[in-house]
Amino acid sequence: MLAIMSSRRKLTSVKEPGFTLLEVLVSIGILGITALSIFCIHTSTWMRVTKSNRMMIAGQLIEKQIEQMRMNIAIDSSANWPPTNGTTASNGVTLNWTISTAYRPLGAGASITNVRRCDLSAYWGKGAGDTIVVTTYLSKMF
Repeated sequence: MLAIMSSRRKLTSVKEPGFTLLEVLVSIGILGITALSIFCIHTSTWMRVTKSNRMMIAGQLIEKQIEQMRMNIAIDSSANWPPTNGTTASNGVTLNWTISTAYRPLGAGASITNVRRCDLSAYWGKGAGDTIVVTTYLSKMF
């Protein structure tokens, strides 16, 4: 009887090399959670970079349009005054600008001769933060 018990102890006490099914499942779960986290961070970063890129393009379009209008006025102020309203698009960004009469501040109500108000808006998406609005003034005489 003693020989049978000692042989059982030997069988149960011997550990075979390798991983158990539970260890494999736990490691797969940890790897899956880690991969999902990295994917979510990558997606979020990609969306923010895309939005920043569009915002930069919108700012550059606004600046380019303002400088273009100023240059046209400087080249020939009689033919290019007052500037006209317009729309342009580039790289997924649409730019609209409207020209209106400029008025004196503090409610005086009188318009300013040879000065126009220029409202520019650039938009690239449907969200509230996907728009840049700039107001500037253009003068016939610098």
